[in-house]
Parts: sequence; structure tokens; C-alpha cells
Amino acid sequence: MANNDFNLDNSFITLARKQASSLNPYIDTHSFSTTLQNVCHGISIIQDVDIENEGVSETTNTGMNYHCQVLKAALEWESSQPAKTNKLESISESRTIQGRDDLSFTSRDSQDRINNWDVPHDKNGNWHEGLIIGEKYFNEVRQLALINEVEAFHAIEFAMNSGYWQSSGWGIEMGFTKALAKAAMLGMRQLQQGAVEFDIAAHSPAV
Repeated sequence: MANNDFNLDNSFITLARKQASSLNPYIDTHSFSTTLQNVCHGISIIQDVDIENEGVSETTNTGMNYHCQVLKAALEWESSQPAKTNKLESISESRTIQGRDDLSFTSRDSQDRINNWDVPHDKNGNWHEGLIIGEKYFNEVRQLALINEVEAFHAIEFAMNSGYWQSSGWGIEMGFTKALAKAAMLGMRQLQQGAVEFDIAAHSPAV
């Protein structure tokens, strides 16, 4: 698989995620959950194009080595990065959530813009454990509602409309929506008994 004549420029060792992703279609731009399996998969795709190394064998061999080396360099870069922590693990049970920034599933980018749904997705993780985490996330929203109903409303609305929300296959999202559905059923019971529907405009300051 390796070509001793092929030398990878040292600059690739510190490739940023976006740069690495642009060079390799096998790297996930968002989660960057690249593994050695992806490297093997990428190589197999290239080999399938020219199994017998006929016709464009030189180009194929160069491409195989280039993709393999850059992917491995990206893996080295990824392994050197600090592991992403789940804020849920560090929040004290007695801590009061004052706003969306205090929620475990939110974050801020380099320009201080809030990301309303930022959760770790592990394709090899336990689905049931993810379900429990999602339910705990929603419980944080319930705590926030005691302090600021508008912020809690936006936490749900913007999380589920985030580009990072995964609608299927992940226990975290399922746990969150399951808890939300339970709350919605309770809310509908109250509405049927004459409760006043939540009106965000009533909570917003007059212009």
C-alpha cells in the first residue's frame, strides 16, 4: 500500500478540519469522526477503479498513496486534539441554569455565535445511553423554563432546527424528543382544561 518514493509534505500533519475535508471526500466535515476504517475504505474505492492496475496504473497508484497518506496525517492531527467534553458531565446537580449558554447541548463558535445543538455523536456508542442523555438534556430545558420561559422556548425551537440536529439513528435526539413529546401531551391536557396557550409575544418587551 505504501510507496517509498511518495513523500507527504509536513504541512499536512497540521491540516485544519476544513482543509483536510476539502482534500478528502472520506473525511466528515462536521463531526470529523475519521477512523482507519475510512482509510481502508478510501483505498478500496480507488482499487476498484483499476483492479489490475491497467490503463491508468501510475495515476491510480499515486492517488492511492496520496489519499492514504493525507488521511493518516489527518488522523494524527485528530488524535492530538483534546477530547470533546460533554458539559452534562460537569454540571452540578445544584447548579441553576440561567440561559441557553448553560445548557449542555449548546456551544459558542470562534465568533461567539451560539450553536443551539452541539452534541457528540458516537456511531459505536450505546443507543440506550444516548437516549438517557437526551432526556437529561430536556430536563435542563425544564430547569431553564423556571428562570426564563422565552429562553426555554427558543432552546427547543432552535435546537431542533439546527443544522447539526440528526433526525434519525441517534439515541440523544430520540431521548430529547421523547421527553418533549411527554411534556407536550401534558400541555395539551392543560389546554383542554382551559389553560392559556403559551404566547411568546406576551413575554417579549414592547417595541
